[in-house]
Amino acid sequence: MLGFVKWAINQMFKAAFFLRKKQLQLGALKTNLFIMRFIILLLVILIIPGAINCQQVSNIHFEQVGKQIHIYYDLKGDGEFNISVFCSIDNGHNWGKPLQYVTGDVGKKQKAGFKKEILWDVLKELDNLVGNLKLKIKATGSEFNGIAGNFIDRRDGRMYRWIRVGDQIWMAENLIYKSPDYSWAKEVYGYLYSWSEAKKVCPDGWHLPTDEEWKIIEGEIDSKYVKGDPIWDRVNKRGYDIGTKLKLKEGFNALPSGGILVYDAYYFGGDHYFFWSADEASSSGAWCRNTWKGGSSDKKLSRNNMKKKYKMSVRCLKN
Repeated sequence: MLGFVKWAINQMFKAAFFLRKKQLQLGALKTNLFIMRFIILLLVILIIPGAINCQQVSNIHFEQVGKQIHIYYDLKGDGEFNISVFCSIDNGHNWGKPLQYVTGDVGKKQKAGFKKEILWDVLKELDNLVGNLKLKIKATGSEFNGIAGNFIDRRDGRMYRWIRVGDQIWMAENLIYKSPDYSWAKEVYGYLYSWSEAKKVCPDGWHLPTDEEWKIIEGEIDSKYVKGDPIWDRVNKRGYDIGTKLKLKEGFNALPSGGILVYDAYYFGGDHYFFWSADEASSSGAWCRNTWKGGSSDKKLSRNNMKKKYKMSVRCLKN
């Protein structure tokens, strides 16, 4: 801590020299105001190490770049965090709302790492830097930390399992919300949706995965073909064992829901797996994924252009 204080004092002298040069350009009144604010700010930053959520955040230091303060920190932990920066003007008794004029490694979906950086435009945030000021960084864990878990769809209170695959978070169950006409299938396989229904039915914070997002999970799971392999751009049966692994992969739990394909008739229940993507394949069709329950073909996963009016299962992907 003593070394940090010496370093900060040295920065104060450097800043004073820098601002003295600026005085000739900006005018005495404006520059003196900025000097006063900046020196107070340096005293504020000195207090940061005592006001940090030390379980996740450590090794805080800063530097002044122009009229911004660059704050650096290390973040430890699994999963994602929501990072907020707070300022107190009464020695830490009241903190108020998170700072708004901050950019960089701040906000939602922040992952662990070293020398993460937050840029604070301090003079836009505070008109007057007065009083005994403190700053703190708060790291709040997401309910989606780890490799698997549960979440609540707040629209109807239903609980779903989720699974992390690479950088993606997928629902590990077929969606069951606002049944169309075939609600009888819900308890076993989830509801079946037309493409237009599927695009708007996922919970808040989730979405129907795009064709490209399906290709990502395919490359993450398949034993032979990785992400970006041209094989995933093909139609019909693709991959090596992606079909099998989607049924088994750490609880992804693909279910043979079948689909409503011709004249509103239900087909392939208990035998075929159909999932929508969010992308059109033609004016009347959209990309889907499907595989089979048994036989040699069940190892692969098909990418097909299916009519938008057909009804099939939905797996939502976290935003």
